[in-house]
Amino acid sequence: MKKSGVPRAEVDAHQAIQREFNSAAFSKGWRGYASFALARAGRGSGDDDLDLVLVTHTGIVLIELKNWNGKLLESNGQKWFLDGEDRGDSPVSVVRRKVPKLVSVMTQKLGKSKTPFISSYVVMHGRIGKTILTEDEQRSVLTMTEFLTLRFEHSYRQYLGGRHFFNPLDHVAEYDEFFEGKSFRPKVHYIDGYRPDANPIFEHPKKLYTEYRAEAKDDPKALALLRQWDFGALGLDLIGESDRSFIGLREQKVFQYIEDGNEELALSLLRPVARKGHKDVTLDFAELFHLPTRVRHQLP
Repeated sequence: MKKSGVPRAEVDAHQAIQREFNSAAFSKGWRGYASFALARAGRGSGDDDLDLVLVTHTGIVLIELKNWNGKLLESNGQKWFLDGEDRGDSPVSVVRRKVPKLVSVMTQKLGKSKTPFISSYVVMHGRIGKTILTEDEQRSVLTMTEFLTLRFEHSYRQYLGGRHFFNPLDHVAEYDEFFEGKSFRPKVHYIDGYRPDANPIFEHPKKLYTEYRAEAKDDPKALALLRQWDFGALGLDLIGESDRSFIGLREQKVFQYIEDGNEELALSLLRPVARKGHKDVTLDFAELFHLPTRVRHQLP
């Protein structure tokens, strides 16, 4: 897996899910397909990202993973706000809209008899102090701890109970072929609207961070430098949680200080694409910088 691909937090979440579900007899036979995209029909229509598709003995569960960290997560029924910051459409609504699309493609490719009931959940695997959601959203949002209890039959019945007409695990071989087929493609991860190249242009000698050339989603000529941190590389004892923001936000603070005092000098510096805060500096924190023209021409 490329370092510039699936974020570390998502990889860790997938590994935890696989480990816990494989450890229980009730869920050991389930199948999961992670980090890919359902190709939409039509030119320029884009793809629908799928974080995790879980095939169980009664149906399929479409999971939207959110590694969000903050003090307060609120919803107005349409959008979600993290500590007052607009985080876009409700992930509950977003993942629900993907369900009929997946049902349609499965029915077309595999037939109605092999298309099971598909439900959806949003799984929060970050740290949120308080959550205020609508009653409808609350029913479709789980913490990672709650989601992992599905490996126990009594919990599974609570969240995914109901009628089912066949055991999807009887058709795992066909699902493997389906999800690896032309209807799907690798999930493209954008960071603040930029897609990093697969290969790095620089790597810290001790693997603390890696830098990539990145181009804007809507303008291939707009380039940026992505710095992908790995604060676990030196051991958590050396770089604790309180130290991460000091290190990760240092260049942003330096740029702001120089820009306030000398705008002309600031033009020759790496300018942050988006302002980051303490809660953004996770173990796999990523920061983007607009490239000055003279620097841009020097990149590979």
